[in-house]
Amino acid sequence: IPTTNGLYVVDIYAQYDTKLEDFEHIMEHGTMMAITCNNNGTLAVGFEDGHVLLYDLTAKYEPVKVWKSFAKILPESITCLHFASDTELLVGGATKNLLSLNIGTDTQVTTTMPFRDHGISTLISLDNTNTIVSGGWDGKLRLFKHDPHNITQTTLTQDHHYDTITDLHYAHLHTPIPAGSLLQTTSDIVVSAGKDCIINIWRFT
Repeated sequence: IPTTNGLYVVDIYAQYDTKLEDFEHIMEHGTMMAITCNNNGTLAVGFEDGHVLLYDLTAKYEPVKVWKSFAKILPESITCLHFASDTELLVGGATKNLLSLNIGTDTQVTTTMPFRDHGISTLISLDNTNTIVSGGWDGKLRLFKHDPHNITQTTLTQDHHYDTITDLHYAHLHTPIPAGSLLQTTSDIVVSAGKDCIINIWRFT
C-alpha cells in the first residue's frame, strides 16, 4: 500500500504492518511509480529514476529486506511492472522502453519502440503464451512476442482509445461460451480501460 511516508506491507488477518527496510535510502530513487508481487512472495518496486528493488515478503515479521537491487535498468522513469511468471518481471518505461528481467539469473532483454514518446502506461502477459500486451500514453494497444533473447513488436496496433490506457486485465474464461454471445467462441480476453472513459474487450483466438 503506497502512503505519503513510505510503503507498508499490511496483513489484514494478522493485523500487523511493517515498514520497508532503509526507507531513507529508498527515497533517493525518487517516487515509487509501480509495484507488483509474484506467487513466491517477491515484491518488486519501480522508481522514478529507473531503479527496481526486490523485497522478500516471506519474512513478514521482520523489517522487509531488500533481496536484490537493479540500478537504473531503464534510462527513464518506470511506469509499470508485471510478473509474467514467478521469475520473469516485465518493466515498462515512461517513454519507449520495454524490458524483460529474469530475477533469478539477472538476464535482461530490452526492446525500444520504434516511435518517440509513446510510453507504456500499463502492461500484462497472456498466460502460457509468449505474448505481451501494452497500453500506451497515446491510447494505443500494442502486442509483443518475446523469448529469452528478443522482444519483438508485432504489426498489430489498436487505437480504439482516444486517451491514455490506464489499465489492462487478462482473463482465460473457464465457463463454456454459448454460440452467438458477445465473446463469440474464444476464451481468452483482454479488457482495456482508458482516461477517455471507454472500456474495450479484445478477443484473442
